[in-house]
Amino acid sequence: AADARRAFVSPRMALAILMCAALYLLGTVSEIGSTDPLYLLDSAMNVGAFSYMLPLVAALPFSGSYLEDRKTGYVRLQLQRVSPKRYLTVRFFTVALSGAIATAMGMLVFLAALPLLHPMASLPTNADGIAAYPYMQDLVTADNWCGYYAFYACLQALSGMFWAGVALTLSMLVDQAQILYLSVVLLMEILNRILFVLHCDSFTSLATGAVQATQKSQVLGRSSLIFIGLTVPC
Repeated sequence: AADARRAFVSPRMALAILMCAALYLLGTVSEIGSTDPLYLLDSAMNVGAFSYMLPLVAALPFSGSYLEDRKTGYVRLQLQRVSPKRYLTVRFFTVALSGAIATAMGMLVFLAALPLLHPMASLPTNADGIAAYPYMQDLVTADNWCGYYAFYACLQALSGMFWAGVALTLSMLVDQAQILYLSVVLLMEILNRILFVLHCDSFTSLATGAVQATQKSQVLGRSSLIFIGLTVPC
């Protein structure tokens, strides 16, 4: 319960959500005048100038908590009450969930705030919209916007869960929060470049659905397999 309050009812969670929304909005500044919110969302997630900072959004709410507890001596107090395994297990799940919520909610707040920067943008009607990827076209044709945006929010949540877990693991190796946050951002850039050279889907692509697929289940399954599969070793 204490971990949950620290993670979810905190200024850092609110800051992470607002930061995520702001990064997306800043990423669409170059698209001023666009009237297609579907295009704006895809542009913000994939080619936005600040999208490389999204791991920081996932890490900000609670990934540095172990580092803080270690410095203040709170870890020793906790280990007098619970076993190390239970402490770390609860902390990891709380951190992962906080990262998932921050990134998914940040995207949804961005969508809510989109009319402020792009007042001419409006959702297509009468089944005349074009989805960013063919496997999403059925939702656009049916005007199922809840399903459309929920799908991307789910992908973002998987990504946020992974990067929050990575940041928590890194927090056991560093002594400064600034180094921790910088490390997780640099790590994503390094790994994405390596995956690009290897002609594999990058973490950014997996988090935004920018992969070769014909069905939504394929995209969700691939992202889940990789993000959850890599989170477990953390």
